[in-house]
Amino acid sequence: MNRLPERIRSRCYFGGLTRSDYGKSRILLALLCWQGVLVCTGQFDAKAVADEPPQQTDTQALATADDPLPPAVVAISDERIDKLTRAGDRLADQGDYQAALKKYTLAYQGVVSRIRGQAFIRDVEPNIFNRQQLGQEMLKLIAEEYTPEELALMDQSYKVFGFVPPQLDSTALMTSMLTEEVAGFYDPDHKRMVLIVEDGPAKPPSFLGSLLGVKVAFDKAEQKTTLAHELTHALQDQLYDLNAM
Repeated sequence: MNRLPERIRSRCYFGGLTRSDYGKSRILLALLCWQGVLVCTGQFDAKAVADEPPQQTDTQALATADDPLPPAVVAISDERIDKLTRAGDRLADQGDYQAALKKYTLAYQGVVSRIRGQAFIRDVEPNIFNRQQLGQEMLKLIAEEYTPEELALMDQSYKVFGFVPPQLDSTALMTSMLTEEVAGFYDPDHKRMVLIVEDGPAKPPSFLGSLLGVKVAFDKAEQKTTLAHELTHALQDQLYDLNAM
């Protein structure tokens, strides 16, 4: 059966979108249009999906047991969080972005756990992609999720409803928009958290460069914000299994 709701979220939980909301709105409308096409052609049984009983996972069974979840990440002090964050800042200034993200992740696991009132079962390993690697990943995800016939029908649907011009390759457009806008994502299939580094300079651009849209390779404030968002999804996945929802 075609589990379209899982496809709409593209199996990953994207965060920290960095461009205008206009492109995101068009993608959302196009995906909703695609859902309507499948419903009308009988390829998607919404009632069957709604009536399908949820399956309890091992993690959910742990969460509902009398004993609390065994936390791998215990509560850490404000002093420890500050120390890890400052260590990450120093590593980022030295250009060691992977090591910086590891320090930030340890700190923000404590922050997220405290805010959510829940503990991580295991540590989350951060990964870094550049924009080119992200584009390759988007193409891979699309190829895994859709058959060539479905992509052709999707392309025709976008054009019939006027979302894209007749001569445009909608798959390439969707890949390009996701590649340009995403600042990070959590993939529950592979239990991966990925953050994006830019191809820009290591140091902040000049005022003129900022006006021209030049982005620093590793914006520490933006990375921390995106990291906190994606860690929330990682925590949800560890406790409740996002793919089973």
